[in-house]
Amino acid sequence: MPARATRPTRRTAPSTPTPTPAVVAEPVPTAVEPPPAPPFAGYRGLKVWQRAMDLGAAVYHVSHVMADDVLAEELWRTALSIPAHIAAGNSLYVRAEYVAQLSAAHGQVARLECLLHLADRLTALSGTDSAPLLASAADIGRMLRGLARALQPKGETAEAAA
Repeated sequence: MPARATRPTRRTAPSTPTPTPAVVAEPVPTAVEPPPAPPFAGYRGLKVWQRAMDLGAAVYHVSHVMADDVLAEELWRTALSIPAHIAAGNSLYVRAEYVAQLSAAHGQVARLECLLHLADRLTALSGTDSAPLLASAADIGRMLRGLARALQPKGETAEAAA
């Protein structure tokens, strides 16, 4: 039977304290900035995805102060699905499927605009809260249409591909 390995005995600390290196505190950033996108960043490099993420975050924060929980949840779920569709489409290998995901994202933009108008009408949101969100949604809708158009083969329209 082989000899059993024994644990080394624990040594006690020396009686003289060892100097610790000085720690220099780095300044804490005041705002969290996303890291710059690498040259090929996939969907994260798309301006439309970045704007959709900003819109999703803004809707999420505004919806948490709303009294109507059902409408608030619909708002943020819809807003969060827009960048998700863009990311999913960009990750696909077939261009037509990418365009289909962009079309789905565009549909979610229209749904979000409708829900924002409804929230404004029900006074669940003030006009000062909904106006910038509506403007941002309209911009994202235009960007999505432009990206979908750019992905279409020459001579083919988005309507013909659908």
